[in-house]
Amino acid sequence: MLTVPVNFDFIDDPACRRRFRNMATSWTLPVKSIDTLLAAGEALAVAGLTAAPRDHSRPSAAARLGLKVASGPILATACETTAQAD
Repeated sequence: MLTVPVNFDFIDDPACRRRFRNMATSWTLPVKSIDTLLAAGEALAVAGLTAAPRDHSRPSAAARLGLKVASGPILATACETTAQAD
């Protein structure tokens, strides 16, 4: 079994990471916030599947499983969307 961590801590841009960490948690989030959170989660999951470990000790999870991962949302786009909401 392989796990793919999805965590705002993996967002390299400190300003973007801060915006996601400070995003409200509520059952009544605006649709744009929900879409942005979903896009960020998907982008982080794709990155987690396709990136090799930092020490390059083994191939990516996708490569080890023989998966072809289609490109999904781009994290930079989700970061830009959160910046526009500020």
